[in-house]
Amino acid sequence: MATQQEHDSTVLATWRRPDGETRLSLTTYKGKQYVDFRQFWTPDGEDESRPTKKGVALHIEAIPELIAGLVEAAMQCGIKLAKKADTE
Repeated sequence: MATQQEHDSTVLATWRRPDGETRLSLTTYKGKQYVDFRQFWTPDGEDESRPTKKGVALHIEAIPELIAGLVEAAMQCGIKLAKKADTE
C-alpha cells in the first residue's frame, strides 16, 4: 500500500457518469509525475469515491504527444477547440 509520501494527486478535471465519475489528475508516485485518466466509483453508503483499474497513467513526458493526438481526434470529428486567452 502506498504511503502519502509515495502517492499524491491533484484532480484537474472531472466528468460525472450515472455509475461514478472519470477524473483527469496530475499524480506523483514514488517521486515521478504522471497524468492519470481514470474511472472512479462510490460504494453504496459511502461518500468518498475509489479508483478502478479502468484507466491509464502516462509519464508527463507523454503529454505533448497526447495533446497532439487529442487535437487530431477533435479535428477529425469536427470539434472546434476553445483557444486559451493570453494572460499577458
